Amino acid sequence: MPPNPEGGSRRAGGHESGKLYFAPGFCHTQDMPYHVVAFTMAQVRAGALDFQRHLGAIVRDAKDMKVYSVSPFDLDERRRFKDRFGGDIVYFLNDQARAACDLAGIDMQYLADIPETELPKRRTLVIGIRDQAQSS
Repeated sequence: MPPNPEGGSRRAGGHESGKLYFAPGFCHTQDMPYHVVAFTMAQVRAGALDFQRHLGAIVRDAKDMKVYSVSPFDLDERRRFKDRFGGDIVYFLNDQARAACDLAGIDMQYLADIPETELPKRRTLVIGIRDQAQSS
């Protein structure tokens, strides 16, 4: 790879001195990660889903906010995600939803970050505004 004219290395996605350099042909529009949280039924009974009420109240101001869960009608997929992450109910928050929880001081135990391509194929939009392409 040719050297960077300003010095330093030129790596895909790398940075040096606060500057980003991308190799030719490198696509920097990566999948947005989703942050995974899982709750047991005991946690749900103790109020773990209160974050939904808070995020639901601000979703009109944060149109890109999305929180998904596995479709309740896909039992195999629910079991697969339960086995992978634990808990009885698994949620997937995008960056905007996570930031809103952080700003509100909502303590969430994030288990993993996964790309959009790893979200359940059949999922329910719990919080967010459905995209036009999804609603048709």
